[in-house]
Amino acid sequence: MLPALLLILALAVPASTSAHHRGDLWATVNICDTKRNPNKLGIRASMPGNGTTQMMWMRFHAQYFESGGERWRDVAGSSKSPWVKVGDARFRSRQAGRKFEFDPPLPTASYVLRGVVDYQWRRGAKVVKRARQVTLRDHRTGKYGDPYDYSWGTCEIKFP
Repeated sequence: MLPALLLILALAVPASTSAHHRGDLWATVNICDTKRNPNKLGIRASMPGNGTTQMMWMRFHAQYFESGGERWRDVAGSSKSPWVKVGDARFRSRQAGRKFEFDPPLPTASYVLRGVVDYQWRRGAKVVKRARQVTLRDHRTGKYGDPYDYSWGTCEIKFP
């Protein structure tokens, strides 16, 4: 049963990990269950400025792949960050990130995770533009990646 589930995951997940974003609007997994960040998913994102005094905001979500329904679902609990103010839109682009830590729900389990980032450009309290991106690979994360410059679309966390 477990090998069949892993095969289904392997076939379902690569489509999202093989594509990549173009330009300054992107999201990527920059941390995935490493020695320095055990049981953690890191999401880093970039959004373009538009040369105005609008403020740019991001909100990060963690999702898991539900193999039975073959779809992505939000992780229960604190899987959604508050809105994060990333700066004014006069700059070409701005970046921000968020880490999510997971406790094992079962003694031995494996979960495929990804991030989703919501973007808003605001003039005062009014939202003037929105966007949404899922995490994809091939973005420069530099020192924010673990390991350095790590960028992928999904993350598999295995609980021993």
